[in-house]
Amino acid sequence: MSSIGQVSVLRGGKTESVHRISVAVVGRNGEIVRSAGDPHLRTYFRSSAKLLQVIPLLEAGGDRKFGLTAGEVTVMAASHDGEAMHTEAVSSILSKIGLEERHLFCGPHEPYSLQASQILRKAGKEPTRLHNNCSGKHAGMLALSVLEGWPVGDYQLPEHPVQERIFRVIGEATGQRHGEIEHGVDGCGVPSAFVTVFQMALAFSRLVAWSQGDNSKGDAVRRLFSAIREAPLLLEGTNGFSSDLVEATRGRIVGKVGGEGLFCIGILDEGLGIALKVEDGNRRATSPAAVEVLKAMKLLSRRELEILSGHHHPPIVNHQGLEVGRLVPEIRFGR
Repeated sequence: MSSIGQVSVLRGGKTESVHRISVAVVGRNGEIVRSAGDPHLRTYFRSSAKLLQVIPLLEAGGDRKFGLTAGEVTVMAASHDGEAMHTEAVSSILSKIGLEERHLFCGPHEPYSLQASQILRKAGKEPTRLHNNCSGKHAGMLALSVLEGWPVGDYQLPEHPVQERIFRVIGEATGQRHGEIEHGVDGCGVPSAFVTVFQMALAFSRLVAWSQGDNSKGDAVRRLFSAIREAPLLLEGTNGFSSDLVEATRGRIVGKVGGEGLFCIGILDEGLGIALKVEDGNRRATSPAAVEVLKAMKLLSRRELEILSGHHHPPIVNHQGLEVGRLVPEIRFGR
């Protein structure tokens, strides 16, 4: 049977456009157990790698050293919407490590949250670096620099010890030597690994496996997962799919959005890693595809599917507020 991975955009009951999806599902043994589209498609890990990028700080005990809360740990792995709870958490991290907003290399951008953006504009203020969806990740990188006594002025460079340590973790997770991993520059200015969809799924399956290990890395990943379960809204934001997935499954499933239509998932009780890429990069297709993959694999209960229904088949609404269409995903795994 040929595989199919797509999200169709229906308007008036007719197909207007189609987003092609490539999916890889990796089991505990590191092998692909399900796939659709091209599981060996190469792309950038983007923000889905943030769960890996924060591990060096946690493994070094930085969260304990600086007294970071669950929300602060979570926001360091987040692609947040720039709501007050996010900017306050990042500001608190910077205060605890003795640095300021100006030390964040990420540039400012408008909050992803429309409400947060409106509040900001109503107050006559411009977005700051704290509103950048990656500000928590950058605060975590700065925290590792402070903890280890490394320079804080160029932590974004590939040759900086922070990035070297992060890429060792990414290499271990994706089955590569960190010095051989190709990379480009992410939207926030730090290196982003260029890997396959399979390797990203493998990384998330290994992340889950690490959480069961009796060593410093295992302890670090358990603390990360515990923080995300405790403060899921800090992972993305109000109505954000990454946050809602954790809330709906009570942390049994942890997912992380990435740029250009990427989404990666770890199934904690099954030992599975899942990665999917919307080939045209359109983010609107990620949550429908992700929910459909989980549904097809019978990884969501009826209750969980109901909670996530707004992400599964999101409506298309016109400027009059009328529903004129819907996104409909289809995932058929190949044999």
